[in-house]
Amino acid sequence: MVAVGLLVLLLSGMARPAASLKPNLNVSQEELILGSCAVEVMLATLSNPRCSVILVKDHHPTLDTLPRRLPFGVSVFEVRGDRQDANALHERTSSMVSEARKVGRASWCLTVVAASSDVAFLTTFARRASRSRLLRPAARLLLLTHSSLVNNSDFSSVFSKMNALTLVLEHNSNHHLQCGAYIQLPYSTPDAQAVKVALWTPQRGLALTSRLPLFPHKFFRFSSRPNLVVVTESFPTHEAVMVDDPAAPGGKRLAFNSPIANVLQLLAHTTNFTYTFVKPPDGVWGFQLEDGSWSGMLGMVSREEVDIGLGPFGIGATRAEVVDFTSPVGVYYGRIMGRRGRPEVDPWNFIFPLRPVVWTATLATLLVLPLILSLLSVCTAIRSPGRWFDDTFNFISIFLQQNIWVRRMWWWERVVVLVWMLATVVLTQSYSGNLMALLAVKHVSQPVQRLRDIVHDPSTTLMIENGSIKALYILKPRPDASQVIIALHNTNRVEYIPTWDILRSIDTLVRRGHHYLIFEDVLVSAAMARDFSLTGRCDFYVAREDFMPLPFCLVCPRGHSLVPVLSERIGRIQEAGLYNHWMESLNPNFTACTNLPTKVLIKSSLSFANLWGVFLIQACGLALSLLVLCLELLCRQAAPVGSGSPATV
Repeated sequence: MVAVGLLVLLLSGMARPAASLKPNLNVSQEELILGSCAVEVMLATLSNPRCSVILVKDHHPTLDTLPRRLPFGVSVFEVRGDRQDANALHERTSSMVSEARKVGRASWCLTVVAASSDVAFLTTFARRASRSRLLRPAARLLLLTHSSLVNNSDFSSVFSKMNALTLVLEHNSNHHLQCGAYIQLPYSTPDAQAVKVALWTPQRGLALTSRLPLFPHKFFRFSSRPNLVVVTESFPTHEAVMVDDPAAPGGKRLAFNSPIANVLQLLAHTTNFTYTFVKPPDGVWGFQLEDGSWSGMLGMVSREEVDIGLGPFGIGATRAEVVDFTSPVGVYYGRIMGRRGRPEVDPWNFIFPLRPVVWTATLATLLVLPLILSLLSVCTAIRSPGRWFDDTFNFISIFLQQNIWVRRMWWWERVVVLVWMLATVVLTQSYSGNLMALLAVKHVSQPVQRLRDIVHDPSTTLMIENGSIKALYILKPRPDASQVIIALHNTNRVEYIPTWDILRSIDTLVRRGHHYLIFEDVLVSAAMARDFSLTGRCDFYVAREDFMPLPFCLVCPRGHSLVPVLSERIGRIQEAGLYNHWMESLNPNFTACTNLPTKVLIKSSLSFANLWGVFLIQACGLALSLLVLCLELLCRQAAPVGSGSPATV
């Protein structure tokens, strides 16, 4: 019955004072006062004509004849049925919230009015509306209820974390009815009372009774300095430490020294709260299980077991269905981290001074030039065309810088030979200069540069952080995923490691050379810097390919009003460049192992390891010449007697 006065005023224009209502209306004085108070509160706060009002109420028999949708931008939703059946109430409320959300999506701004005296209905509606994003942090919630619920613990625990204002009837000192407007401050002590911010009377109308407005920014800065629970897990740039704290159990408490921990500390200072770290039992970021629930840190946030998930977490469509993301602290790319090979000498360096195209063009020229001489000889009939083999031998001799013996040569033949000599000088001088440089270079092996290289190499194994956003894409690739991701998923050479085990896996598995780790680029640099600080060497490298750029954010439960406050302050931290500064100053060797050369110059005498490829080719040439000699001897012995030159008498 508490919504009758509101509905009557809405139907009558929402602007007439209570005294102007017709006396024959079937409205009690209590309903009239409460409805008038609600209308004046909305008129005082709804300054934008595009705003919509949604009225939500439980069953009232006197309102059955009223239409579901009222004029003046007001929509009415009613939940009927037995209030004692919790499952039925939850189902009906969910259905009603789904319909109300359609109106909310089309609204420029939204005020939801919930009229009921049943705490179970109000709290169920609030939770469902928050999770479905009907009650966004910017939306206003106006509660018309009984005065006994103002300081109810269940009622306060739910609506203290929302942008909600409670209107109740009460008696003044003269026993006259009036309407009080209360707010529940977030994270208050169990015995804390609601704060009265306004009072409405038929004579004076609406008047503020405190310094707070009707819908104050309760989360902009807490007045009671609450202690929030923050869930996080260790990773390379976010390592856990135990610090002394006499107030903590055992005299020790969990702490972290990292850039993201500095962000949390700055947020706590500006928002006036303290925090306590907890770790997830399974040590993962979180992924959706077969029954629809979530594991890891995301599961704890979605179930409201904690207030903030520190992360930072990569934004994903499935994750956004259970948690709310703040503004990003950074945008990072996925990179592949592998073991960097030792500088090694390539015995085939003598082939590399010339590119394959140059080698091919040179060999083709050695065949074409004798052919040109033969064709010119046929056309001019100056010389015999049977000297093609001799010409080929001469050109090869010039290329190998050997002398040739020519008895007679026409002028156009001399021009061809002269041009070939000039080209040979350029080739040989370039080859000798580059060869000396290459023989003084050692190559660093970095075989994997793309995800495709891991797919094609059956001896390699890819490691991914369990529960991370990258693991979700590879563990269950979407239909529009790339062929590389699908092929990688089908190879069964992917290992999922917990977050706390990343550093140990890098020190053992990745260092052996057959395991590769996919990680964010900034975390890869941090892990390499940590290893360089310990060993003084750069034993790892980062592949050239980057993929899956994602913003990384903090998370809160769905519909939490703390999200816009944290987002605004994180944006300022990013604009000031503090997070990047903290990340770079985390380790003095942060950039020591980035952009390392793949070739190393050495100054030492040449050894057999540098030239064994040349000796191998020489041995192959000697073996081939020996084979040809044997064939010639066999052919000579097999020739018939009497063949060859006539005997001399």
